[in-house]
Amino acid sequence: MSHLTKIQVQGTLTNGDVLTQALINLGFNQVKHHETPQKLRDYYEIRGGRAQSHNQAEIVIPYEDNNISSDAGFAKNNGEFELVADSMDRVRLNERLKNLQQEYATINIEEQLKLITQTAKNKNMGTPIVERETLGDGTTRVKLALPSNIRNANQNHRISH
Repeated sequence: MSHLTKIQVQGTLTNGDVLTQALINLGFNQVKHHETPQKLRDYYEIRGGRAQSHNQAEIVIPYEDNNISSDAGFAKNNGEFELVADSMDRVRLNERLKNLQQEYATINIEEQLKLITQTAKNKNMGTPIVERETLGDGTTRVKLALPSNIRNANQNHRISH
């Protein structure tokens, strides 16, 4: 019997817009981010039967977009998003989402770099210098060198596979 279950995703996912963009970047083209939780359609409902699940999620991946048996999504729980999906689809989803944390972190860092750059420009403090380096283990190191008049001139962020 199929049933929707919550699946723990490694890492903390707190920003719905960043999570939605990360999912799109990973090939989930029909993903939608809603302000309020939406009902996820289960295996039975999709095939014309009576729904056996009443799970909801703010970020919805329709089954048509994810090549699995029912809708999947991410529901907010205590400020963090967690995956809600049919237990029969765990293996397939885990495979498709294996790079989610890296994609999420990359987008988050890019957004922060844009904000830092804009703040420095607005305060006439110059343009920060950003260097990216891919290490042998697949980790990406991002170095940010800010103009000398900004406190804490160097910050490093690591993104892991």
